[in-house]
Amino acid sequence: MAAPFFPIGLLVWLPDGESKAITGWMLGVWVIGWIFYGLLSVFMLKAKKSGVFIIMFVIFLVLLILNVVGCQKVMHAASEIH
Repeated sequence: MAAPFFPIGLLVWLPDGESKAITGWMLGVWVIGWIFYGLLSVFMLKAKKSGVFIIMFVIFLVLLILNVVGCQKVMHAASEIH
């Protein structure tokens, strides 16, 4: 149910990130995250050199890990809103 909002987890790593992520969640900022992931995927798949692909893939994986951890923090912060 919350899958479309997945990229919002990256905002948690900014100062006061949990509140920024929740605000971004409500304002639709997560769409920018999907565009970013889409562009990164396209550039990664169009890379002609394996070294460039590997660097972009590592960046992609690090962002995914940060995003998953961030999403857990956002969901926890959102569950405490009354």
